[in-house]
Amino acid sequence: MLFYVRYQAEAGTWELGHPVDEYFAAYPARRDSIVALANEHRDSMGRDELVRFLIQAAIATGINKRVGILDTVELAANLEAVQRSIDTDAEYTSIPTEFDAAFIAATLDRGRGTRGGRGLWWVDDGKLYRLY
Repeated sequence: MLFYVRYQAEAGTWELGHPVDEYFAAYPARRDSIVALANEHRDSMGRDELVRFLIQAAIATGINKRVGILDTVELAANLEAVQRSIDTDAEYTSIPTEFDAAFIAATLDRGRGTRGGRGLWWVDDGKLYRLY
């Protein structure tokens, strides 16, 4: 765990603390909002369009790390298969799904721009995804 030391001048004391990573604290609520969007729009969009939409929504809500985007979109797109694997205690990968992890990763890679204004999203120096 990472710690820091800060001097409190007004009290004349040193304080030991650790930074709180808001990304992981807010992740479940953000992921749930993407699942709700997928359920709302699943029947009105094509396969490619839905995955691009969910990726953009994930980035807009603050899920902007590659692994978080991939996990969130796969869960949201395949919620029925995930629920069936939980209910039947079956291995998730053994249940056929329309949106496999490779397809979602390829869509994420296809939408990434290398120059300003090209693509749907880009990756900053901290390896965080940003929308154009």
